[in-house]
Amino acid sequence: MLVFDNYLRQHPGTDLKVYAVETEKSLPNGYLQKMAAAAHFSIGMHLWGRGYGVIGGGVPTSFVIDRDGVLRHAKAGAFNAQSFDALVTPLLAEAAPGAGTP
Repeated sequence: MLVFDNYLRQHPGTDLKVYAVETEKSLPNGYLQKMAAAAHFSIGMHLWGRGYGVIGGGVPTSFVIDRDGVLRHAKAGAFNAQSFDALVTPLLAEAAPGAGTP
C-alpha cells in the first residue's frame, strides 16, 4: 500500500483510484480503514463488477483495471515502485473513454 500512496503523492491531480479490499479478518479492527484514510484509498469488503475473480489465491493480489473496465494486470504479489509506475503511468496517459467524441 505504501507504493500506491507514494505514487498518488508524486502524481497529484491524477484520476487514478486505488481500492484496498480486505479478504480476511486477519487485520486488527479498523486498521485497514485508518491506513486507507491516511493514504486516500477507498475500502471495499466486496467488489461488484465484471467478475474479475481472484487469480492464484495469493495475498496480496493486485488488479489494474483501465478506464474502459478492461483488466490489464492480475497477479498475486505486491508491486514495487518501479513496476507500478511502469504499468500505471502509460495507462493514465491514454485518453479517457469518450474523450474527443461528441
